[in-house]
Formats: sequence, structure tokens, C-alpha cells
Amino acid sequence: MSDQPDDEEYQLKQKEYNDYREYKWIFGLLRKEYQIGFRVAVISTNTNAFNDKTMTASDEFIPWDALEDVMPFLAWDGTTYDLVATLTGHTNWVNSVALTTDGPPRIVSGSNDNTIKVWEGTTYGLLTTLTGHTDRVMSVAFSTHGPLRIVSGSGDTTIKVWDGTTYGLLATLRGHTRWVHSVAFSTDGPPRIVSGSRDKTIKVWDGTTYALLTTLTGHTDNVKFVSFSTGGPLRIVSGSDDKTIKVWDGTTNGLLTTLTGHTGLVNSVALSTDGPPRIVSGSGDTTIKVWDGTTYGLLATLRGHTGAVISVAFSTHGPPRILSGSWDNTIKVWAPSL
Repeated sequence: MSDQPDDEEYQLKQKEYNDYREYKWIFGLLRKEYQIGFRVAVISTNTNAFNDKTMTASDEFIPWDALEDVMPFLAWDGTTYDLVATLTGHTNWVNSVALTTDGPPRIVSGSNDNTIKVWEGTTYGLLTTLTGHTDRVMSVAFSTHGPLRIVSGSGDTTIKVWDGTTYGLLATLRGHTRWVHSVAFSTDGPPRIVSGSRDKTIKVWDGTTYALLTTLTGHTDNVKFVSFSTGGPLRIVSGSDDKTIKVWDGTTNGLLTTLTGHTGLVNSVALSTDGPPRIVSGSGDTTIKVWDGTTYGLLATLRGHTGAVISVAFSTHGPPRILSGSWDNTIKVWAPSL
């Protein structure tokens, strides 16, 4: 498939850029700043890839081929925030990266070059390249318990599951009718895979047989991000271009609540892994919101980014931290007193 989009896809991408949608472009140098209530480390950037432009909703659409040099991704020291490695090899945008949580350290990346790459997590050497998708790889994830697996979601509408040790293809999951934006593995209990798609649905799959278990409907626009809870009752959280976050019972598959408050597209959601249950969401409205994971009340709105917030995550150990990546070319690290 050519990297140049067809007319329909071009129009979709035009709309996405104008609405603060889609991709994570973060590079960088380091500086530290402080804000009342939250300690913030700002990893800022300067790159010629976009002629030093910061994308806003009013910026003109950037031609597809103008981005062809934006291919590497970076690894940072989680204590000092120093840049420790630049991993190169993809020939188009890198849309998603993930790390193993136990066993040999591994990094997986998914790209618009239709491939998945697996890297050694200490030396950062390339271990293998997984091929088979016929369109861009939008999301990748490692399993967190049981045999090591890699799951990938693609613009070809499929989800693929790979053996994380031999790197063989185990299954191709079909059922979505448009791009698969996000995939995730359950973190405990029966193995499950969840996927969110541009077809506005969420699908839950058996993580052993790979059979489709259920389809969750309710969002009225693209489902951009899905995640499972860690510990406690099993929950699925989804973020959508309809500006809402939905929380689903992972056992009964019923909708528990819809979180509203963002005024822009919800690009990313994450759940805390220890301590009080929390949900964090990042939006095109430039804010991050933190929600109580039990009552679902809004706890805080974090402001500081000047562009769409494209990705958010919680730290998995040590002092609680929230990380956010934005189209303002910065990564912020927050230490919430929640």
C-alpha cells in the first residue's frame, strides 16, 4: 500500500489534524519547571521535522511526505530523565510503543510502515521485525501475565497476536470494520484482549482461544483508546472522539458510567496500577483530567500543555506519577497530591 493516502483517507486525515487528532510527535531536550500543587518535569523539543512548528487547530494540513523523516523513537532514563537511546529502523511514523512488565526486558513498537519491531530493553538492539499487517500498525501491547504475547491493532481492521518468545503469529482477529486504534491485554484474571476502533465499537476477545466474547457499543465516534483495570473488580475504560470516557464492567460487560467534562477529543486514558484507583484522561482541549476510579468523580484538571494531549500514563512503581505527551512538543511528569 502506498504511503500517499487516497482521497477519502486524505479527507479523514485533514479533519483529524484540524480536530487535534491522531499521532504522537515527541522528541527532546530537558528542563524542569514547578507549578503549585504538582511537581512537573517538562521534556521539551526542538526539531526541524516540522520547521519548528507547533500544531494547532488552525495550522494548515502537512503533506504526507513531509513527515517521512519522523521515524525514530527515544528511550529516557526514568530517574534522571536523561536520553539513553534513540531506536531507529522504522521507515515511517511510530504510532505506539510498549514495554514488558516482567521477564527479559523488551520494547515493542508499531509503525505506519505496517511493521512491528521488538527491541532488547537493555542494549536497545533490534531483535526482530514482525510483518503481516497490510496497513499501518496503530497500537501494540505486551501481555502482563501467563505466556508472553504481543498484540497489535492495525488500519487493516485486524488484530494480530504474536508469541513473545518465538515471535510466531498465533492468531488474526477479525470483526472490526474500520481502523483498530487501540489494543490492550487484561492484567489479571482470565486472559482477555480489548480493542477499540474507528467503527465506534469496543470488542473483547478471549486471550487464550482468541474467540470474540462481546462487542460494547455506546460511543458515538471513533474509540481512540482502551485499557483494563489492574487489581480489584475488572473494568474496561475507553476514550473516544465523542469527548467522553466510558467505564465498563469487565465481567458483565455492562456500562457503569460515562465521564464527561472534556471539551475536546479524548485521545488517551490510563488507570493507576496501585494505591487508590484513579483514571487519567488526555484530550484535544489541552487538559488532563484525573477521576476517582471508584466513585468516578472528577478529582483534578491538570493544565499546562498548550497543545492537544495525545498520550497519558501512570507510573507502575515508586512514587505516583502521571505522564502526559502533547502536540506542544513536550512531555510533562506530574506528581499529584491526590
